[in-house]
Amino acid sequence: MTGIIILAAGASQRLGQPKQLLPFRGNTLLGSITSTAIESNIGPVLVTLGAFADQIKPAIAGLHCKVAVNENWEAGMGNTVAYAVNEFLRIYAHVSKLFLLVCDQPFIDARLLHRMQALRSPIVACRYEYNTGTPALFSEPYFVELQALQGSTGAKKLLTFHKDQVTTIDFPEGIIDIDTIKDYHELLAQ
Repeated sequence: MTGIIILAAGASQRLGQPKQLLPFRGNTLLGSITSTAIESNIGPVLVTLGAFADQIKPAIAGLHCKVAVNENWEAGMGNTVAYAVNEFLRIYAHVSKLFLLVCDQPFIDARLLHRMQALRSPIVACRYEYNTGTPALFSEPYFVELQALQGSTGAKKLLTFHKDQVTTIDFPEGIIDIDTIKDYHELLAQ
């Protein structure tokens, strides 16, 4: 079984408001990626919240997903990834692969996730401009390392450390992520 984790715990400090709630295509950024993950029919979906959790939860209420709140989200992305993987495996014990998605890459679609899943590789990650990153798909041997992440360094650490095990897939739209109000206005202008 393959599972999907959506990382949405950050405080959006550079944006000045919760990016998870920004309107996008008749939904919110978080609602949109959560709906995409569910509609992909790949497997169960866990949304991990942190900052503004009480404010954000209603945006995905009624969607067929689990929600977990990392009370220690301020410890950084690594901590949130570790928390999310631990929670996912607590709820769904029989999973052999895990997707890590973020809510501020608005052009992730089900087709991309299915293309990634079809690749027989221990780790699959997306390539855009000069980056390799999310969405990323990790097989079971890497779960322990994901669960051990701490601080501000997220799963990118594994992509670098195990680069000989990583197959990349082109996702040029992956460079578009929403960190500032300027990024958001540029997204809306497209």
